[in-house]
Amino acid sequence: MTTFTIKGMKEIHQFYFDIISHIMVEGPVCTVYRIHGESVSFTKSLSYFEDVLQGHQFFRIHHNTIVNLKQIAKVKSAGNNHSVFLRDGTELNISVRKGKSFNQIDF
Repeated sequence: MTTFTIKGMKEIHQFYFDIISHIMVEGPVCTVYRIHGESVSFTKSLSYFEDVLQGHQFFRIHHNTIVNLKQIAKVKSAGNNHSVFLRDGTELNISVRKGKSFNQIDF
């Protein structure tokens, strides 16, 4: 498994790409969610994580959300509203703008 490391305020965290389910930003804080329900928050931008995760089956589905494509169980579409359901049951909305690119992904 491939990993990356992030230095937090007091600790250094190592993440395996395969165990990240998604990453969400709220204000200046990004939270990395792991598939086992754990989460860790950082004061990093979502763009920072986009760069780190590039080429590792992740996709930005919304201005505040990056998802691990390997963790998607199903995709739901209702008109212009689209969302993904992760294997753990989490539902995440796909923005209209990102939905066009998302529909072209082969996963």
